[in-house]
Amino acid sequence: MKQRVLGSPGGAVGRLWRRQSHGSAERVGVPNAVSQSLDIRDDDSPEPGRRGRAFGLFDGTLFGDFAAFGSFGEQLRLSIYLNAHELPKRTKFVAAHMSFSTLRRGFPGGQLLTLLHEPLSRLLSLWLFWRSDADEQLQDSGQWGDRVRNSRHPFVDFLRATETA
Repeated sequence: MKQRVLGSPGGAVGRLWRRQSHGSAERVGVPNAVSQSLDIRDDDSPEPGRRGRAFGLFDGTLFGDFAAFGSFGEQLRLSIYLNAHELPKRTKFVAAHMSFSTLRRGFPGGQLLTLLHEPLSRLLSLWLFWRSDADEQLQDSGQWGDRVRNSRHPFVDFLRATETA
């Protein structure tokens, strides 16, 4: 049995969340600003037949009522899973912006870790994050880029924009 440590062993997250792995349990996480500091470490070599990690996966819930996925560049489209059964299988760790139902259907035996933020802080974080995207970075985003560009307006206007609600 391998011990998995989340975060640095001496860090606050590492002290709060230490678990024993049972066989081939999946590690499923939902990333946000806090998860940038998280890491999964194995004490021994990877299990045979298991792939490493899958980061930056999305399902349709992240996009709200947006449906023009065909306007995305190919690389971005490859990270969006509208069907949970198409998610990469036999992956040891998945970090994704996905709904609970998608994660449960795609990784039925997976262990979930969800990080939540205080809502106003989360909105400010999203607004600031989106504002950092230059037009060149949004080229692959197709029509979604128009919604991201709403963040270039004052915060109150960004919150009032129905397409980004």
